[in-house]
Amino acid sequence: MAPRISLALALHNHQPVGNFGWVFGDVYDAAYRPMLDALDRHPGVRLALHYTGPLLDWLGDERPEFIERLAEIVRRGQVELLGGGYYEPVLASLPERDRVGQLRKMADEIQRITGRRPRGAWLAERVWEPDLPTALVEGGYGWTILDDNHFRAAAIPEEKLWGPYTTDDQGSILTVFGTEKGLRYRIPFGDVDDVIGYLREHATEAGDRVGMMGDDGEKFGSWPTTWEHCWGGNRWVDRFFEALEANAAWLTTTTPSDWLDRNPPIGRVYVPTASYAEMGEWSLPPDESRVFSGLLHAAEAAGRPEARYLRGGFWRNFQIKYREVNDLHKQMLRTSAKVNAMSPGAARSAALDHLFQGQSNDCYWHGLFGGVYISHMRLATYEHLIAAEDAADRAARAAGVTPGPDGVRAADVDFDGIDEVVLATPGQVVVVKPSEGAGIGSWDVRAVRHALAAVLRRRPEASHETLIEHERALAEPTEGSDAGAGRWLQRARAASSTSTQCRTGVRVPLCRCWMQPTLAETIVAGASSFRFASLRSRKAVASSGCRTEYVPAEPQHRCASLRATWMSKPSALRAVSTLPRTRWPCCSVHGA
Repeated sequence: MAPRISLALALHNHQPVGNFGWVFGDVYDAAYRPMLDALDRHPGVRLALHYTGPLLDWLGDERPEFIERLAEIVRRGQVELLGGGYYEPVLASLPERDRVGQLRKMADEIQRITGRRPRGAWLAERVWEPDLPTALVEGGYGWTILDDNHFRAAAIPEEKLWGPYTTDDQGSILTVFGTEKGLRYRIPFGDVDDVIGYLREHATEAGDRVGMMGDDGEKFGSWPTTWEHCWGGNRWVDRFFEALEANAAWLTTTTPSDWLDRNPPIGRVYVPTASYAEMGEWSLPPDESRVFSGLLHAAEAAGRPEARYLRGGFWRNFQIKYREVNDLHKQMLRTSAKVNAMSPGAARSAALDHLFQGQSNDCYWHGLFGGVYISHMRLATYEHLIAAEDAADRAARAAGVTPGPDGVRAADVDFDGIDEVVLATPGQVVVVKPSEGAGIGSWDVRAVRHALAAVLRRRPEASHETLIEHERALAEPTEGSDAGAGRWLQRARAASSTSTQCRTGVRVPLCRCWMQPTLAETIVAGASSFRFASLRSRKAVASSGCRTEYVPAEPQHRCASLRATWMSKPSALRAVSTLPRTRWPCCSVHGA
């Protein structure tokens, strides 16, 4: 019998809580809708799709016809929908009750859309901890997808990744697939014939191998240059699907659940704490991250065997690396406990949904693809946590709970072993840190659900070296350019080209000033409810690509002048408009 093999593609589609509506729309047009169109053109191609809760909510409101098409393509057996945490939380960061709650909420929504409960769960940022099988199984799921990096950490070689494994925790058994690195690097960036040839090389006469490729759906049209590659003149996706159909005699496309229905797991594995390789690099302190990155890349380039044993940091290290992430996480835990204490009913359900939205993973870490630096998402996360805590406190007041939520109390709110002072009223919650000169650690205004102190401290990042090296290379005078205008143009080009597009679709400069909001910036650019900026103006600034820049005016008073820097083209870097200078008595506010 001729060698045979199966291919299980799983595409993960996500937009964070708090992202701009125009980003949802742009990515929909560039990636989400074209993929469904391609599946309609190629009914013989089967795969799995995952859409996170914020994206499903937007699709239901703004593109309901897409939801109807999705339900139909699932009903005809071409697509399997994955579940997971509804608002895409890192499950490992949540209390067990919220892990299960998020998982079941997604399962309920998928059943509502398709009539079927999902069997597989997408794991946000592939952050794995060994106790996750307990929550996943209790949430109703039987399998998930990890990266090859996880299996290397468990001493599983790459050649043994052509099939799923079982793992367990406290008697709960979960099946885990591993994304095959060769497929992930080739799809969709390699030549179509090379992908088919790679699969043929790994086919067996028994036909008992499955190649799993689970990755972001946005890279099929939304990432820079990929629309032309995938859907434009290069037609990569259609050519790939045509090749899959042409080779169907020995190459079968399948869904993960269908594969498991016909084939047993190939082994048992116990995976240590892990995520994808880059996340381990980003979670390290900047100096160590640069050292680790250099060692890893050198070992990989030289093909040395020790490359497989080099691992970065632990995802929870982000709570050490960024105090702001720890503050956010501990506020989430405090809010979760309060919401859990509420009596069942409509008020608790609404508060729980706010809590779940406040657990969306995007602001609980930072890396090249995005994270806590993205101010509008950070403020949206706080907005939902403030709303949930406010609802829980109002319920506690109405029930006459003692001690009540209001007043002054000492509590270790950031879990550093040192008490803070919490001042709470029906209108606001302020946390003061006596151990740090009575500085204000957080200041939440409940009526408008705004975190006044949700700012970031300025700190070095490993990625800054990329910008510095790029600017250093461009600093040398070029032939035919004068030392003044020529150098400015070079720096302008560097500022415009040295940027990254996070997976949310927002293009972000890799520059210290533009990525580090201050208290004044947060109020002016983000707090429309405070009348400092109208919602219409805020949207106009956001959609134009404007970035706010912190310019120290009088350091001794920590005052600031805000300048709007238009990034639409390099020549506009000089065209800055200075907003009225406002004095903020914020000397004791952390990070102001």
